[in-house]
Amino acid sequence: MTDQQPNPYGGGIPPQQPPLPPQQPQGQPQPPQGQPQPNPYAQPGQYAQPSPYAQPNPYAQQPGGPGVPGQYPPPMGPPVPPQGGGKGKAIGIAVGAVILVGAIVGGGFVLLGSNDKSDDAKPKASDTPSASASSAAPSATPVAGKRYKITTPDTVLGEYKYDASGSNDGFAGKDKSQLAIVGIKNAESIAGAWKTDGAALTRKALRLSGLWGEVANPESTVDSMFLSVSLASKDDSKTQLEGKPEKVTPEGLDDGAVMKCQKTEIKDATAPKPIKMPLCIWADHSTVGSVFVVDAAKVLNEEDIPLASAGDITAKLRRETRVEIP
Repeated sequence: MTDQQPNPYGGGIPPQQPPLPPQQPQGQPQPPQGQPQPNPYAQPGQYAQPSPYAQPNPYAQQPGGPGVPGQYPPPMGPPVPPQGGGKGKAIGIAVGAVILVGAIVGGGFVLLGSNDKSDDAKPKASDTPSASASSAAPSATPVAGKRYKITTPDTVLGEYKYDASGSNDGFAGKDKSQLAIVGIKNAESIAGAWKTDGAALTRKALRLSGLWGEVANPESTVDSMFLSVSLASKDDSKTQLEGKPEKVTPEGLDDGAVMKCQKTEIKDATAPKPIKMPLCIWADHSTVGSVFVVDAAKVLNEEDIPLASAGDITAKLRRETRVEIP
């Protein structure tokens, strides 16, 4: 009797169990779920571990055929900037900053005691309408085809005299060509400031930043202008906005115009107290105007000008500065 055992795999009988597949080294990255697995029974030299970083062919045919679910999409283009950011936001802030700067220039001077009546304080002849033009007013109802621009008369509302020291046009230059972002195409611009005579403590003033061109949606433009001011005020420690813009409907607001007003407070180093003044913005289909209304007596008494009153004053100023384009 011999101790040698017969070969269990002899006689051409196939093995009952296949050999185990090669063990994968510890720490080796696993193929992504859903990707083809390597053949564990491949002959030596045929097994290759797929790279964990390999990407699928974006143009490979997948179930469902081209252009239907199941096929990998083609590579995507550059990401779209988020809404409200980038260049659009920067331009919006620039528009609002122009208005706020006008508040300092056109409002702070009220409390300085300046009452210059020199010839240099008069507006240029090209900016001042003739007597017939300045007295012309738009019709009570819109007339198809009529277009308007904004002018700066010597006197408005009977008692406010033009003041050149507060009448710099902040929209002039490149900002003027970028105003389409707030809904004004082919914009032209002008600015004017007016103040009453008398002692500084009783003086009143108006500051207008005017635009004219093509306005498709007046209410949307008014809202965009106020949003621009709000964005700019966050980067301006001198300016504080109170509440939200409120819609006002003063008498004489015609031709489909929309007007809203909001309370503002400006801290000016040249003024003994913060200057509280409402900001009113109107827009119709051809003109847009932002107006600060200042009353020195109310500022010193820390009283607010009611938004309805500011709207009435702004509507009158609109009527006297808005002139039909021949």
